[in-house]
Amino acid sequence: SSGINAEYGGSEWVKLPPVDPAEITCARKIKKFFTGDLNAPVVSYPPFPGTEINYLRAQIARISAGTHICPIDYRKFEDGDEDDSMAEGRDECVLNPEYEPLSIEELVDPELRN
Repeated sequence: SSGINAEYGGSEWVKLPPVDPAEITCARKIKKFFTGDLNAPVVSYPPFPGTEINYLRAQIARISAGTHICPIDYRKFEDGDEDDSMAEGRDECVLNPEYEPLSIEELVDPELRN
């Protein structure tokens, strides 16, 4: 569930509404600063089908859908794709069967650089 704390300093959280596909489609086409008033209309072209709370939720959905986190060495390129001259053009990879995840102690170690 998505929520927002509208003011700094510990005011109440507001639960954001579910996002509608039309809101995501429209949010992709416009660039608009947030006012901070969740009930404010979103004046834009094309017209946004909701208020700022809906626009915020649509932007969060877009960011979430476009964000991927993958540990180092979790995936690898297929054998035979090791040629460095092709490194920029490769976009197909497979799960690495030899991947060993870090322990909890390693994950919380502030000195861990990778």
